[in-house]
Amino acid sequence: MGLAFYKPKHRKLENHLRFPELEFLENTRLESSMRTATTIATAGVAGLIVLSTALPAIAGDDSRTSIEEMLPVLAVQQSVQDRVPASVELDKLGNVSQESVRYLGRDDVANYWVGRAGTSQVCLILQISGGNEVSASTCTYVTDFYKKGLGLVAGGDGQTAEAYLLPADIDPTELGAESYDPRQKGRVVPGANLLTVRSKATSGWKGSEVRRSDGSSFRFSPIPSEGR
Repeated sequence: MGLAFYKPKHRKLENHLRFPELEFLENTRLESSMRTATTIATAGVAGLIVLSTALPAIAGDDSRTSIEEMLPVLAVQQSVQDRVPASVELDKLGNVSQESVRYLGRDDVANYWVGRAGTSQVCLILQISGGNEVSASTCTYVTDFYKKGLGLVAGGDGQTAEAYLLPADIDPTELGAESYDPRQKGRVVPGANLLTVRSKATSGWKGSEVRRSDGSSFRFSPIPSEGR
């Protein structure tokens, strides 16, 4: 997968990476040349977990739906509130363009944003703030987002965020999870089709397929809960 790991020279790396859960400990950074998931954690975050649904691009896809149609929030002019905090280093989280970032809302664990990496990729970004801050992102090609959406699980020290970003034409209620929408000042952010999942709500949650009016399918696959 082309995974690379980095740690400060003054820190000792403890434990090890386990597949397929992609769980690792202490102050490590995960980066993937396939742009599956990238995470940065402050020192001292124990049991750091990063999981993503992003996969390599599928050749031969010719979807003509624009990313603004899939995610109307990207068509809205950026405001000050859309920008990520300085501690969220977008260049290290998939090289996401700061100008492309739009705020999606928050739940009781994390804040969420969507952004673009170049012209062909869309990224879901989250930040768990506090003493042991965790920032994470996952990116996929726009054509694959149309087919599968994006999912990301990240956390540490007992706090884990799980979120799924969906194209606008997919109704989250059809996916069968006990969940709720992140909110901004008590209201769901318009144009942000984001599903955040409560702790352990995905236990036994199966993947599903939604048929679109144009005859194509959206195939949803929740991130497995085993190993978290």
